[in-house]
Amino acid sequence: MEPYCTDPEELMSAARNTLFTALACLSVSAASLTAPASAQSPAEASAPASAATTTATGLRAASNALYENWAGYQVAAKNPTQARGSWTVPKASWPGRDGYSNMWVGLGGGNRAQGQLIQAGTEHDSKCVALRAGKCSKWKNDYYLWVETFPQRSQERITNLPVSPGDPVRVAVRWSARDSRAYFTLCNERLQRCVVTSRATSAPKGVAEFVLERPSRADGRPLALANTGTVSLRQLSVTDASGTRVPKKMANTRISMFNGNLLASPGAWSASGNGFPVTFKRAA
Repeated sequence: MEPYCTDPEELMSAARNTLFTALACLSVSAASLTAPASAQSPAEASAPASAATTTATGLRAASNALYENWAGYQVAAKNPTQARGSWTVPKASWPGRDGYSNMWVGLGGGNRAQGQLIQAGTEHDSKCVALRAGKCSKWKNDYYLWVETFPQRSQERITNLPVSPGDPVRVAVRWSARDSRAYFTLCNERLQRCVVTSRATSAPKGVAEFVLERPSRADGRPLALANTGTVSLRQLSVTDASGTRVPKKMANTRISMFNGNLLASPGAWSASGNGFPVTFKRAA
């Protein structure tokens, strides 16, 4: 992997948009990343979402869908090149079993029709580390930043920029056709520091996402969802062939996490169209 911190196009973009200005820049080396074995891919629930037609982009015109492991919004984007967002790292609570969750922004869908899924965000897990009388008496939480190009590469943990509950973070993923690379910028505003890194990858197609996810085991089965309460995503934007827009103004699909039970669901778009809340309901 190649460190990325000085690309003129990215620096000019940051100068035009104050999203990442005034924050220190760190390049990410191989030593700063670890790779947990958890693929970040959508799993559509067996129960139907709602009666819906399919648009040319593959999104449901009725704007509702059910996935076993995603909750949030997916938007139609022609030749998407960038997705941005911010949120506050939530505190994970033990949901009665080991629970896992991540929040991310992304481009593409990780399948043949939608190309690579280029994504980056925060992880928030809660695991039992001590039992008393058959019940968990102590648990440990884990929080970190990560990037991924699915299905090419699994999630890679960033180890040189920590995050904790309550930290405001900003994340951007960008696809460059010029050099066929995905560029990632992740910032912890409390620490006033960013990491930037890139991966060689094929193009994302057709969609962008803003998602709360429960990761999956190596065999593809989703893990239990950690309780993160309600998380509010803010300052969301997507750049595609039509320019940069807030996602509410684009054709979008509302995704609820459902496996026979409702696990998490997104709320309505904010008045400005660039944010929404997503709320934990149950672990599994």
